[in-house]
Amino acid sequence: MNITITLSYFHRKVGPLVYYHYPEQNLEENEKTRIADIMDQANDEGFFSHSLGNLYSMNYYFEIFSTKARGKKEMLMVSVILDTNIPSYIEMEIMNKCKDFADRVKNNNNSFWAFYSEDDPHFSEEEIMNIKQYNSLLKKWIIDFYYGTNEIAHEKSEEEKIAILMSQNSIYEIIKFLSNGPIAKEDLLKWFKTKYPELLLDDILEKLEEERFVFINDIGVEIYVLLVKDVKVERIPPDWGITLYEDKPQLMYLTKKIVSLLY
Repeated sequence: MNITITLSYFHRKVGPLVYYHYPEQNLEENEKTRIADIMDQANDEGFFSHSLGNLYSMNYYFEIFSTKARGKKEMLMVSVILDTNIPSYIEMEIMNKCKDFADRVKNNNNSFWAFYSEDDPHFSEEEIMNIKQYNSLLKKWIIDFYYGTNEIAHEKSEEEKIAILMSQNSIYEIIKFLSNGPIAKEDLLKWFKTKYPELLLDDILEKLEEERFVFINDIGVEIYVLLVKDVKVERIPPDWGITLYEDKPQLMYLTKKIVSLLY
């Protein structure tokens, strides 16, 4: 998964532009133009998403105070650009990160200086120093935001890890077998070869030990395998079934039918 963070702003003469993006090598010029143009879709502060061909963007539009801009405000948009879909719970965390970033920029009353050019002859030496200082600071914040977002996007929840492992029949069967109690590795190997002769037990046990599902221990001359993580899989009926029964008890037969299908 590749992630790029962009911060766009509305240039008073040119229109929407990408102020800075990180990592800097991730976007082509035409992609930066297309991302900046997304700003035209925003009217009020908040989130919105957009598809860019094979890229997907999560965007947060906001405004900051500025003594130099017309209307005393700069219009900005921070975007998280991804090349793949992500689970909804990670998307929510990234949205919170976007809001935190926007608040960080808004809470600094001088951050607007970053959007002006130090080559503008109308600025004094002191103002040019402000431009340089806040240009450097804002880029640092964007890089910090990238690393924080990248860490979130690549995390897997404990439930997701378990689901991925348990989706493999061989692993599911081993965990089910070990749930009866510790077993000598030699006996486990005999059982495993009858079920999956084409697979290597050591490779699977290494994976399970890495994820702390099992513990392999030497007891005298024997090697034992113990299941140390209790795995339970349950199906929870949808809320609408309960609501349906409460509102229309005469449809009890339908509720029973749903339960029979679930279990």
